[in-house]
Amino acid sequence: MSDRTMADDRELREIAAGLHWMARRYADGRMSYAASSFNAWTRRLLAMGVELNPTGDGTVWARDGMGRAFDGLTDEEAAQGREPDGIYTDSTVEQLRAELERSQRETAALLLAANQAIAGLADLVCVHGATFDSNEYPDWDSHCPACAALRPLVVALKQKDDGFE
Repeated sequence: MSDRTMADDRELREIAAGLHWMARRYADGRMSYAASSFNAWTRRLLAMGVELNPTGDGTVWARDGMGRAFDGLTDEEAAQGREPDGIYTDSTVEQLRAELERSQRETAALLLAANQAIAGLADLVCVHGATFDSNEYPDWDSHCPACAALRPLVVALKQKDDGFE
């Protein structure tokens, strides 16, 4: 059927093993069909008796960046090797999601507190009579530290209220 010699067959196996580890570097961690396709081809190479070298993390399989549901691996295949750097397990993703949500709640609380503090400034009156909510600034004293501190805040808030920012 084929004129291939044993030497040709040995050479093809060597080439397949060399290409395999390079393709795994590409497919491992991708969030696409690349990981599951790679794993199907790896299974075929192993069934043909091609000797494959595990990569640095001790496995010949590619993991899908979206998790186990997408890698096309059996539990036994997925258990080989160690978890590579940069690939997150489902539990790690959940921990990160919970941490992000906690940070968002803390940020929202800080923003609320800051807005309440700014609203409290409306009652401030400088010794020169300038109020925080003055529409006109004829009584602002450029040499007064209180006026110098209040004026940029008033201007910024007025611009925000007028739709600028």
